[in-house]
Amino acid sequence: MRLIKVFFQKIASRDLSVVVVELREQKTTDVLELSSGQRVIRLGVEDFKKVNKRKLILLFRRVIALARTNRVKKISINLNNFAFAHLALSSADLAELAAINFEMANFEFIKYKTKPTDGWNFVEEVHLQGAGSRDSQEGFRRGQVIGEEVNKTRSLANTPGGEMTPKLLSQAACEAVRGTKVKVKILGKSEIKKLGMGGVLGVAQGSDEDPQFIILEYFGAAKSEKPIVLVGKGVTFDTGGLNLKPSAYIYEMHMDMSGGAAVIHTVVLAARLG
Repeated sequence: MRLIKVFFQKIASRDLSVVVVELREQKTTDVLELSSGQRVIRLGVEDFKKVNKRKLILLFRRVIALARTNRVKKISINLNNFAFAHLALSSADLAELAAINFEMANFEFIKYKTKPTDGWNFVEEVHLQGAGSRDSQEGFRRGQVIGEEVNKTRSLANTPGGEMTPKLLSQAACEAVRGTKVKVKILGKSEIKKLGMGGVLGVAQGSDEDPQFIILEYFGAAKSEKPIVLVGKGVTFDTGGLNLKPSAYIYEMHMDMSGGAAVIHTVVLAARLG
């Protein structure tokens, strides 16, 4: 999983391989090639005054979606054009929001796909104007870290049950926290039984795989403060009970552990952001 390379610039790039993204108050979105050879994506918004934070998030995602649809690897964008005054976002918050959604929109789960002959269709570079301040640049980098952990959660949740046993999920958690101050403790079957965790043992009875219970701890505040506890369902494949699901929904069973995946990477994110 590779992050988008970002270049902070004062003026638009003159490299013709870099496609310029413009925001226009119009109904249509156009992809044009100017007489100079410069390609331009004109992102249309019917009414700037009606843009709320949710719509702004979707606008940032559309930037990447349009670039990928048109097989564009490099884009140039002026962040000031997205600074709608009525939203009252600081330059750092705007840059962070852009970065999060650029990374999320650039995600695709390709682990089990054959690489196309013409390569993967990802945006590789963003040449960013309007983010010259230290706050903006720090906000963008912070947003990339957040987007990266969200995408790692998606990759973990999308992994099929055959390759995501309790032991493998525990290994993924240990791998995720590497390089951070997060402490990991993995409880095995005997420890789970000793603690009387019958629900976990009951589900695990239908499997040859022994259950695991993952505990992550990150100390990011004073010892006098009460801890924040996050609980995420980490069942890699539910083998217990009667099946009441329609057959069309069985294929999603491997995502039973998506709550656990989200908690793993939330704790890691807290540690990375301090």
